[in-house]
Amino acid sequence: MKTCVRAIFLTACLCLALPLAGQATPDQDFAEALSSIDQGNFPKAVESLNKILSKPEGIEKMNLMSAYNVRALCYSQMNQYDKAMADFDKALAIDPNNAEILGNRAFVWQAMGNLEKAKADAKAAKRIDYKVKVPEF
Repeated sequence: MKTCVRAIFLTACLCLALPLAGQATPDQDFAEALSSIDQGNFPKAVESLNKILSKPEGIEKMNLMSAYNVRALCYSQMNQYDKAMADFDKALAIDPNNAEILGNRAFVWQAMGNLEKAKADAKAAKRIDYKVKVPEF
């Protein structure tokens, strides 16, 4: 009887644990996104970042900000500028004084042909961190 109960308990534990074993953690998803970016596969990187951003509960704000920033850069590489800008806005809502994100957004404004906004973001980024990369005008 004890053996039967033990077997049922172990089977139940395995049934509960196995689905979780196949799920990636946000850290794994982010690493996969970066690997996809290194390979130039921006759509796959976006898929990995979507996994993180679809369930933001429990993820530190700075990590969410990074995920939005990286996904925005992927969108910009795919010429999906509206999506990129939406993600930059979400990242900047978390930290409005992030020079890197402002600099990245300046590059996308420039690519979109909006030099006035590109210059404003570049100037704001340089005020925060003079070493940050921004477009040259």
